[in-house]
Amino acid sequence: MEIKRKSLCTTVITFIFAVLTFSACTGSVVSQGPPLADPVATQIGSTRVTFGDVKAKELRQGIVRLHSEAVRLEGESGRFGAFYVWPGDEVVAGQLLARMDLEAIQLQIDNQEERISRMRRLHQFENRERALEIDVLELAYANAVWAAAETLDAVAADNIARLYENIAWARHIQQQTLARQAFDLGELEVRLVQLRAALAGTEIFAPFAGVVTHLEVFPGTWVNTSDPILYITCHDAALFVEYVGQSTNTQTMRFAARVQGQVGEDVFDLELIPLTAVQQLYYRRRELAPPIRFEIANATPPAVGTPVFIHLYSRLYENVLRVPRNALFVDGTYGSYVYRIEDGQQIRVFVTAGFVLETYVAIFDGLQEGDEVFVRS
Repeated sequence: MEIKRKSLCTTVITFIFAVLTFSACTGSVVSQGPPLADPVATQIGSTRVTFGDVKAKELRQGIVRLHSEAVRLEGESGRFGAFYVWPGDEVVAGQLLARMDLEAIQLQIDNQEERISRMRRLHQFENRERALEIDVLELAYANAVWAAAETLDAVAADNIARLYENIAWARHIQQQTLARQAFDLGELEVRLVQLRAALAGTEIFAPFAGVVTHLEVFPGTWVNTSDPILYITCHDAALFVEYVGQSTNTQTMRFAARVQGQVGEDVFDLELIPLTAVQQLYYRRRELAPPIRFEIANATPPAVGTPVFIHLYSRLYENVLRVPRNALFVDGTYGSYVYRIEDGQQIRVFVTAGFVLETYVAIFDGLQEGDEVFVRS
């Protein structure tokens, strides 16, 4: 009797479990496909479509420092000459700071001018020789024509034709010689211009006002183009971003839609200070990561040494319709959509959305300001 009772209980439990399993399966079948309502969204709540900014940002950390700049050699490489300032000296923009060795460059200029002078004399001699040769041929041609006018034989006609061809060939050689001379002389003159520019570039001037803090080279040492000569610290504060590292980060900072600094509750705009061509050459030659600096725009710089959070907004939509990112649903077949509430009913509405950035998504089509949409967890 007891065994039958246990068997009956087992049968009842099995039947109840089968009913529950069937109900669960039936419910899942009903919910397949794009639903008209989202039960999770119903539990979480809803929000209104509003205008606002949608942005994606990266966070870096920098520090406020005095603007210290290396004054670099922009002319040709050579031996350094002398300084006219010393560490601790106050300088103004445009002040002469140092110069390269003038003697070596001046010697190259003198040698180049002598080469040009010799080549011009050689060209004059060659041109006189070519012109004389053509004059002789033309005289022989004129005599042959005069003689042929009296004899009128075939030998004289052949001689005239041969002399005419010789004159044409001599003129062709003369033109080629002139072209070669012009090319050779042009190369020498271009080099002379470069040397004279290098001579002018031997004088090194202060790019801005400040204090000389460090001398990098000594008289007589060899200095390459873009090498630092000395350092000047500017009185104006500038923001240095210590984290740079890779070229991709440099690209991110260069092409950021907006860069802002934050100290506590204060937020201010930052403007990238681009590297000069000479600075880029220096860091590229040494395979170093260049420091990235920002200028504080339209704000009072914080105290020197203050840590600053740098917000790099790589994508930025300003004053667009937006919804929380959890209100957007994406279907591989149908695209992006949201659930809009109308008269207490959830209606699926397809939208044209932008990138999913931070907590919001930009909506370009499909919704209007004030529409109520569901938000999922």
